[in-house]
Amino acid sequence: MTLPTLEALQQASQLVYQHMQASPQLNWPLLSERCGCEVWVKHENHNPTGAFKVRGGLVYLEQLARREPGCPGVVAATRGNHGQSVAFAAARYGLEAVIVVPEGNNPEKNAAMEAQGAELIIHGEDFQAALEHAKTLAAERDSLTEALEQLKRAEKLLVEKEKMATLGQLAAGVAHE
Repeated sequence: MTLPTLEALQQASQLVYQHMQASPQLNWPLLSERCGCEVWVKHENHNPTGAFKVRGGLVYLEQLARREPGCPGVVAATRGNHGQSVAFAAARYGLEAVIVVPEGNNPEKNAAMEAQGAELIIHGEDFQAALEHAKTLAAERDSLTEALEQLKRAEKLLVEKEKMATLGQLAAGVAHE
């Protein structure tokens, strides 16, 4: 694994803070006293999703949107915070987010993902079953997206041929007169 460069971290930071404020960092004097050193606590619970994972979602989906401009959305499996991150970031980039969670998942986490704009699908007894279903959905939706793109290309070609035929008829009419 290659570690990110300082420049990459700074770019990610600029991107993230376009969508959220920095997490508050507070000094805790009693904890500092107990530990024998100065202790600062970063309060990630103040982020839009209540967790640090929101940063990764924002950076990844921004890169995805740039790399694949026609991408309609993403599918993910989670038990909570990751799904909130994906939903939050997808909404910022105009992407659909489908989040698959296992049965019995935390109802508050589910509600939070839906509140961020995700389509929530409950599937399977555990995370692994939810993940496998998410992979299947992603493959199906990818196939559907490709089929729709082929249809758009065929429609565009048909329209171009109709324009050419019309232009040809007009040219023939002009030449005939």
